[in-house]
Amino acid sequence: MLGQTPGRHGITQWIGGSDSPGSWYADSTGGFSWANNLPGDGSAFAGEYLTDRLTRDAVGFINEATGRGDSFFLNVSHYGVHTPINAPTALRDKYLTKLNSGNYGKFNGLNANDRNVLATYAAMVETVDNSLGAVRTALVANGVDDNTTIAFISDHGGLATSQSNTPPPNLNGPLRNGKGTLYEGGIPDA
Repeated sequence: MLGQTPGRHGITQWIGGSDSPGSWYADSTGGFSWANNLPGDGSAFAGEYLTDRLTRDAVGFINEATGRGDSFFLNVSHYGVHTPINAPTALRDKYLTKLNSGNYGKFNGLNANDRNVLATYAAMVETVDNSLGAVRTALVANGVDDNTTIAFISDHGGLATSQSNTPPPNLNGPLRNGKGTLYEGGIPDA
C-alpha cells in the first residue's frame, strides 16, 4: 500500500487522497478539497464525477508519457466502488429502471430505498468499467498495449452486515458472506 506518501516508494507523480472521498463531485472550482493533488486548477469543472476525473487524468498521463517515449507505471486506484454510495443520476436511473421492471425476481421484494442503493451501486460499477475501457483505449491509441500489463484487483468483497452510516448490505449471492470474512463473498477473486 502506498499510503499518504507515495513518493517514499519512488512514485514521482500522484493525485488523489488516501481516505474515502468526502464528495464524489468536484466543488465549484473543479477541485476535490478533501483530496491531495486534486486542486481546482482550471482543468476540471464543477460537478465532475470523481471516477471520470481520475480516468481523464490517467489517460492524460498515458498520452504525455508515451508522447515523450517514456516507460511508465500507472496505478489507478478508484475510490469507487466504495462508500459513500453515489453515482451520476442518469446512470443510476438506468439501473433503477431495470430493477423496477420486475424481470429480476430476487430483487422484487426490495423496498424503494434498497432498490435505489443497489441501482446506484451498479452505476458506480459501470463507471469503473468505463474507466478501465478508457485506459485500455488510450494504451491502444498510443501503441503500447502489446507491451503493457494490466492487473485489475480489489481489496475485498462487498459488505455482508450492516454498519453504522452505511447502505444496506450488498447482495453477494450466490457467494457466501462478504467483507471481513474468508468465505467466498469476502475474497475478491472468488
